[in-house]
Amino acid sequence: DTFTQFANTSTVDALSQDGSGVGSVSGVFFESDGSVVAQLDNGETREIGKLAIAQFENSEGLKPVGNSLFKESSSSGAAILGSAESGGAGSVVGGSLENSNVDLAEEFINAISFQRGFEASAKVISVIDDLLKEIIDIA
Repeated sequence: DTFTQFANTSTVDALSQDGSGVGSVSGVFFESDGSVVAQLDNGETREIGKLAIAQFENSEGLKPVGNSLFKESSSSGAAILGSAESGGAGSVVGGSLENSNVDLAEEFINAISFQRGFEASAKVISVIDDLLKEIIDIA
């Protein structure tokens, strides 16, 4: 009782056409404003997303979790999400590598110190071994 149907022929109409052929994604890159852009093999580009940038009231209060990763803590405050190039957030530099944050000279000095400690421990063990041999030979 609540359904009705009218007898009409069905037609399909194209609403718009941009003249471009079908394209497959051939690459992805980032714009400085955080936009994620797909490069299509037909020469066109399409924005497919946008990176969110998190800022903290006290970035020194972030808790390290290893592998250069950090997480929010009570001393860092809650994350303030925004986009790149707005509200004091920096820009995104796509296709670049971050420099190492390791002080090479300091790590080299630490390696030498550990090596010297190992050599000293090995020498102590060698002396103790010699003393034990002497004690066994005397008995």
